[in-house]
Amino acid sequence: MAPPFADPGGVLRTLFAARAAHTVRELGPAQRALLDPAVQSAAAQGEALSAVAYLEAERQRAELALAMAVFHRRFDLLVTPTSAGAAPLIEGGALPASFAAPFSLTRQPAISAPMGLTSAGLPLGLQIVGRHFEEALVLRAALALERESAPLRAPPLRAG
Repeated sequence: MAPPFADPGGVLRTLFAARAAHTVRELGPAQRALLDPAVQSAAAQGEALSAVAYLEAERQRAELALAMAVFHRRFDLLVTPTSAGAAPLIEGGALPASFAAPFSLTRQPAISAPMGLTSAGLPLGLQIVGRHFEEALVLRAALALERESAPLRAPPLRAG
C-alpha cells in the first residue's frame, strides 16, 4: 500500500530555500561568495519568498505529517527503496531520486539499510520509516534486516 500523498518536492524546495536564506542572513558578500553555488541559489530563492508562500509550504508539510500519522494507525512501519536506483559511480552521474524527502518533512524516524547490490556491484538501500517517537522500532527492524541479510561485498576499487 502506498502512503496517501503527492510528490512533496515543491514543499521541500520552498522550506529548504527559506532555511538557506535564514542560515546565511548574517553573512557578508565575501563570506557568501565562498558558499557552494547551490546554497547561494537556494538562499536567493528563500530571500524572495513571500510569507504567504512560506506559510503555504508549512501548511502542506503539516498536512503530509497528518497523512502519515493516519497511515501509521494501520501500519507499524513503512518500507521503501531508499532511492529510485543504485548509487552512481564516483566518476559522475546524477544521483537517483531520494525517497527520504517526505520523511524529512514529516520529521519521522527513518533509516536506510543496505539491501543488496546491482549486477554492476553498486549498492541498493532499503528505507524503514516509523511513527513519530518510535526510533527504537525503526532501529530494531533495521538490525533484524541486517542480521537476516547476506553480507555485502565492497565493489572493487579502480586505480585512476
